[in-house]
Amino acid sequence: MTEERTRSSSILQRIAAALGDDVAIFRDKPANVSAVEDALELLTAFERVVDRDDRRSCIDFVRSVAAGQDRA
Repeated sequence: MTEERTRSSSILQRIAAALGDDVAIFRDKPANVSAVEDALELLTAFERVVDRDDRRSCIDFVRSVAAGQDRA
């Protein structure tokens, strides 16, 4: 249990850092663990993309998908 808690804490710290915020933002509401894990996976993969144009394409793709769901 302690190892899982440490892992979860580490994940939240990395996500908060990527968002430019403090980990306390996750304490106000219960975090959806699946969504947090998905966000970490996305951020980890994104960090590995080194080409600026490819990174921009990734951002544009995610924004496009999100915009499509906003319309739905």
